[in-house]
Amino acid sequence: MEITIPKKLDTDQAIKFIEYIHSINLLDISSIKFVAQMTFVRTFAMTFVALGLKQFASRAKLKNPDLIISIEVYPDTSGVSYAANMGFFKCISSSILVGNDPGTLGGNQNYLPITQMDLSSVRKKYNSFYEVGEIVQKESMHLASVLSHSQNNLTELFTYIFREMIRNTPEHAKTNTVWFAGQYYSRDNAAEICIIDEGQGIFESLKQNVFYEELIKSNSDALQWAIKPGISQAFSLKEKPRRKSEWDNSGYGLYFITEICKLLKGSFCLVSGDAFLKLGTDGHLTFGKAQFDGTAVKVSISLSEDFKVDNMLKFIRDKGREESKKMKYSFDTPSRSSRSITV
Repeated sequence: MEITIPKKLDTDQAIKFIEYIHSINLLDISSIKFVAQMTFVRTFAMTFVALGLKQFASRAKLKNPDLIISIEVYPDTSGVSYAANMGFFKCISSSILVGNDPGTLGGNQNYLPITQMDLSSVRKKYNSFYEVGEIVQKESMHLASVLSHSQNNLTELFTYIFREMIRNTPEHAKTNTVWFAGQYYSRDNAAEICIIDEGQGIFESLKQNVFYEELIKSNSDALQWAIKPGISQAFSLKEKPRRKSEWDNSGYGLYFITEICKLLKGSFCLVSGDAFLKLGTDGHLTFGKAQFDGTAVKVSISLSEDFKVDNMLKFIRDKGREESKKMKYSFDTPSRSSRSITV
């Protein structure tokens, strides 16, 4: 069986492709050959497909141990060359002898290659007295500086996005490993960032809270609630009035990120389990089927919009507080880290 990776590898095609390959009846076939001949590749789509193929191969071998999986690569194709340099093929499997290993291509002011961050290892770089949030803040500032083109407001914005998407991963996803990549597109004057974990997923996280048992019954429900203010696995009526640390999980991270995308006419995509949620540049939300073990986030922002990060976060904080007051089971105030550039 031969399967071609979409030649135009954007967000929509990536999600459809990974959902499709997981629907294949593996017991009826002896071999699968993937063909890589991409001509157009976007950052999130590239990273999502690489990890999706890695997950597919692992699952396929369990279902059909005799299945032969191979990949045919056309290295001279523009999209393939870019993906190879960014670590796409080695992210799928280290046995694919094409391109760079993830994280080995040094980033510049246009890109961050596909990179795996192990928060356990990162902690060892810093004094043990630092909280996880403080460590992630330091790493996020470094990542942001690569894409910001020395513009302070962009450095602040990208630092905030990386930090809020990464810092709660151990608690939410039950994993210390996060994948990320980023790209500045000069033609569009836009930047795209993706942060992906292969942990338990949003639905599995939220359903552990008894308050959400009747509200959230599927991955699709979980995604819709996850972008509302104050929705968190950590929510408790007992702890609602106050929290112990400025880094505590308050359920505002995804809400702030989606609101930032709305204000800056950007786009946002959230994939977890068998569902996805996508926010378009027109502010319209769409939902659909997907297949991914973990949680994948894409943030794409136009850099043409004029903004001050502090003012934007204050506006979103006030809006979120008002919305959370209308909901029964949500934190009514974001943690200091969620509502501030620096903590």
